[in-house]
Amino acid sequence: MKAHTTLASFMLLALGAVCQQSVQIPSEIESETRMKEQIAELQRSITFDKDQSIRHVKTFTESTCAYSVLRCPGGTVFTENKEMMPLVATPNGDGNKVYGGRFKYQEDNYVNMTVFFKREVLRRARNFQKANPIVMTRERTNIKIDTTTTGWTVGAQLNLGSWNPATGGTKGVSVSASYSSETIKSTHVSVSDSATISCPPLSACWTEAWTGYVLLKGVCKMYPEVSCANKVDPCTTIGKNWQLPNTCEQVTQWRDRICKPEEIYKECEVVTPLMEGERPYLIEVFFSNPIPELQRPKITGYKGGVYLLGSEDYIYAPDHGADRYWTPTKGWHINNEYPNLDADVAAFKLEVPEVKCLHASGNCLLLSTDEWYCLDKDSEERLYFHFTPGPVSYPKNDELNPDLTKGPQPPRNCTKAEMEPKIYN
Repeated sequence: MKAHTTLASFMLLALGAVCQQSVQIPSEIESETRMKEQIAELQRSITFDKDQSIRHVKTFTESTCAYSVLRCPGGTVFTENKEMMPLVATPNGDGNKVYGGRFKYQEDNYVNMTVFFKREVLRRARNFQKANPIVMTRERTNIKIDTTTTGWTVGAQLNLGSWNPATGGTKGVSVSASYSSETIKSTHVSVSDSATISCPPLSACWTEAWTGYVLLKGVCKMYPEVSCANKVDPCTTIGKNWQLPNTCEQVTQWRDRICKPEEIYKECEVVTPLMEGERPYLIEVFFSNPIPELQRPKITGYKGGVYLLGSEDYIYAPDHGADRYWTPTKGWHINNEYPNLDADVAAFKLEVPEVKCLHASGNCLLLSTDEWYCLDKDSEERLYFHFTPGPVSYPKNDELNPDLTKGPQPPRNCTKAEMEPKIYN
């Protein structure tokens, strides 16, 4: 069963470095379908500022080995700078030779950008009341913001606008290195309600916080640097160790690893939160599902003397005494809310069955309703038989006699499995 969903915005409290500020997002009620349409529109309208280079800086310091410690007593500094380049991967190896055939130059659309939302449950409720909704309470008050932007000069900004799925939207996403200073500095944000959300009667409800992100994939070039009294590009010193600021093993091993062609040009990716101004873009989506055991069962079919309530694993047998309901887990049982479905059975329209196959005796036909349609040897009367709860043989309205012209002609022989009765324990 598909959950019914609505969308409600909520107040966001960002955990700032100095103080907490609150921003109330305008309250909306939307369906999950509309939410997914909005995500698709954001994906279609995403733009990338290629005039601002996306870079990553990683610097770390290690103690200098003993024989060079006097040269740089403060330690040896290693820097691994990366920059996204106008290159795309060529899996079949037909790229530019300068990149070993692995990549080729491409002026535009060289960064693959994907808008996605992380979902976390905020609150839950089960409403067993038949008439009144209940107010849902918050189970958690903060959301973790996942990001890999540490060291990266990149950010994603939601352009202000309104969403109209019929005419298109003015909302969009801009990705640029110029937004890097606006990326959220804390890993958690606290949330509080800006609207009351209710769970309808006889329903299981929950809400999810959808947090927006942009995944960027591209090709990066490495710009390594080692510093000990002076700065050197280590990749220019291969075979010339004397040009290194020191020849400690930690330096030569790092150089030999970092300067490999597959390390200099390498596929890279980064995830950045989608920001709306100075705050992460967060939406709360409401879901509700009817609680099956509290809903009036609906007859959806008929098989061999029993009525199907959505599937063959939930049945109703009007001739099975008081315990007329059956499921694989509960077996036969009473539904206290709806002990009988007599009116539903009377209103359900049975369809004329078709012939599936011929019994080995040659005297009975197996029907699409999993019933046997047999000739009474004594009276020449046609009777229905089944092995499920209820009378073993019984008459039916002539209008429901099977259409013998449909199905295999002549009827095929039934398999052994088809002739086995279905048992409901």
